[in-house]
Amino acid sequence: MNTVLNLITGLNTGGAEMMLYKIIHQDQDYRHVVIALNGATTTPIGRRLQASNVEVHSLNLKSSRLKIPALMTLFKLLGKYRPTTVHCWMYHTALVSVLAKPFMRHAQLVWNIRHSIHDIKLETLPLRIVISLCAWMSWLPSRIIYNSSISKRQHEALGFNSGKAVVIYNGFDLQALQSNPASKVSLRHNYDIRESMFVIGVIARYHPMKGHRHFLEALAELKQRRLTQGQKPGFVAVLIGAGLDADNTELVGLINQLQLQSEVRLLGEQPDIPQLINLLDCLVSSSLWGEGFSNVIGEAMACKLPCIVSNVGDSPFIVGDTGMVYEPGDTNALVSALDAVMSTPEPIRHQQGDRALARIERNFSLDRIVEQYKTLYR
Repeated sequence: MNTVLNLITGLNTGGAEMMLYKIIHQDQDYRHVVIALNGATTTPIGRRLQASNVEVHSLNLKSSRLKIPALMTLFKLLGKYRPTTVHCWMYHTALVSVLAKPFMRHAQLVWNIRHSIHDIKLETLPLRIVISLCAWMSWLPSRIIYNSSISKRQHEALGFNSGKAVVIYNGFDLQALQSNPASKVSLRHNYDIRESMFVIGVIARYHPMKGHRHFLEALAELKQRRLTQGQKPGFVAVLIGAGLDADNTELVGLINQLQLQSEVRLLGEQPDIPQLINLLDCLVSSSLWGEGFSNVIGEAMACKLPCIVSNVGDSPFIVGDTGMVYEPGDTNALVSALDAVMSTPEPIRHQQGDRALARIERNFSLDRIVEQYKTLYR
């Protein structure tokens, strides 16, 4: 059995990490090995991979500085496994692969870019340097995978080799992602949310590009609009992701400033997103920039949720005519979209949810996407 060696920055519960896990879990034709640049064995995805008998290694880098011992470990692992494909997930591992290429023997090198670039100036200086170096060396891999069409166009405009490009969208396991009304009732009981409340979800790590401030400002405006109309707010917003917890003093301060203490629940990083999606009535992706192909939008659609998404990356393409799209950072537009979804009768929302699931089944099933990766490995 041929070996695919996956080189990835880390194994926390991000979009790239989850897609890597799903491919490995689904692919029975190739042996997969995973090497992370930093701590891998004790992270959520690292533990899940090891529980599936996947060999996981870490180069134990504590910072972005690449050290000689870590490189030597990588070279030894390449010699040990003799992979037929080295699959590098995201920029930093692509850059590392440039140094490791002489040790790959006859393995094909594949880069996987998971980021869209609205404006290169919005990225940090170190990341801009890494992206520029990757563009300069992009003649080296056999293929460059992008998980969104817009990301492909953006990177080629920055100098990435267009002849190596292929777009493979994210895929979704429709057996694991299912709408469950009984689960919704129990989850609301667990989180002390009344059944009459409309639950809005944002699932994204705490980062400026994810637009949490913009989302909360829209919630404050929505609350004020409904109070002015003589209505109760009638909603609870659930924020899920790394950094979205009570320890984030900046976020808690903003919630207090906007007087949203009763309307916002901070759940932090959670291991079972498919289960928690059933808590929601609507998902919002409020990203300001940086999205390629959002996993969480597809997961919500597979669970029959209506989605409101900003016009970033391929988010509008994912929802198609099953959701609502607004321009990034346009608070008034987001408020109007939220108000419209909340005002939509429940039977109509259920019909929208059915259409959302059908779109995922038709275009983004995990089986279809994994076959595209396996074709690339051959």
